[in-house]
Amino acid sequence: MDGERPVRHDWVYLGAGWAEQLRSPPGPDVIAQVTAWREQGRPFAVARQDLPDQDDELRLTLTLPDRRHLSLHVALPAVERRLPPPTVQEVRPPPPPPGGPRWTTSSPWAPRST
Repeated sequence: MDGERPVRHDWVYLGAGWAEQLRSPPGPDVIAQVTAWREQGRPFAVARQDLPDQDDELRLTLTLPDRRHLSLHVALPAVERRLPPPTVQEVRPPPPPPGGPRWTTSSPWAPRST
């Protein structure tokens, strides 16, 4: 990886040899899930570092679609590339167009009257 060291909330992509760069043993079944995630070209988020971590180590996190959390502790060379975290504008859906669909009282997300 070239450039700046990843910081908390950055997105990172693991390289092919990431498993050889593990600094702490992962929990059960984590390697298979991380491998599958990585093979789909998906990123991992940089997590808060622990006090004993060295400058060449990263803690990564991954929240799976079923809301389970996976954690990895890897050496910096495991990272192939880094991206800054997405902005709010990039992840927030656009508002409905003027005159578009409105809330209905049958909608589970409709504001409730008091």
